[in-house]
Amino acid sequence: MLFLFSNTIIAAFVRRLILHDIDHLCDTAKLASKSLGGIIHLGVPPSFGPYLLPFIIPRLHKDFPDLKLHITEAPPRELEIGLDQGKYDLLLSSTPALMAELNCMTLIEEPLMVGLSPENKLAEKDTLVGEDLSGQKVMTLGVGHQLYEQAQSISTQYGCQIMSEYEGTSLDALKHMVVMNMGISFFPALYAISDIEKDDDIIALPFKGGTIKRSLGLIWRRTSPRIKDFHVIADIIKSAVKERFDDVVIVK
Repeated sequence: MLFLFSNTIIAAFVRRLILHDIDHLCDTAKLASKSLGGIIHLGVPPSFGPYLLPFIIPRLHKDFPDLKLHITEAPPRELEIGLDQGKYDLLLSSTPALMAELNCMTLIEEPLMVGLSPENKLAEKDTLVGEDLSGQKVMTLGVGHQLYEQAQSISTQYGCQIMSEYEGTSLDALKHMVVMNMGISFFPALYAISDIEKDDDIIALPFKGGTIKRSLGLIWRRTSPRIKDFHVIADIIKSAVKERFDDVVIVK
């Protein structure tokens, strides 16, 4: 048993050495290039990417036509594991990162809104405070999503009931269940203004003062040779978000 455990530790150590060597080789090749280019394997969560990438990708392509992004969607915690294992080069995901081997840069703070049916007693309000949620049934995304963890925390603090049997596989799935008045759910503001505000069958209410929010940013391995490139990408993302969503999110 001890032998197997030692082999696991050694294998993990060797894997990190290999990743470090690959990063070093990429760094050497990168020095010959004067502009951001090549392929970056980017991981994004499905509750985030679809509502920001359409405004970011065109800017990146315009400024750096030689840059190619290979984009994969997965829950944030799966993305972190994949990044650590070398599956991704960069994540555009919730921050802070949980794994100590990863660096992160928070770019924006996005308020959460409460989605509810017009039949819900809270529908008569314009804004909410945490205490308004007492006794409400809450549906959320499954384990591994930051929204799940935030819903758990909010429900514990304000006396809500998480409906674990009704976990959604996507924000759209949650929206449909809210429309049927099966409970309330927490939605990122960018999703709310994009997919809820135009729907008469569901209402999205903000928390007073935007007091409940999530942080989003870039995450990469500490040994990555492309940190300068990631900072350039971060600046473009902040510029694009500020230009399009300055009245919705807080750009850091």
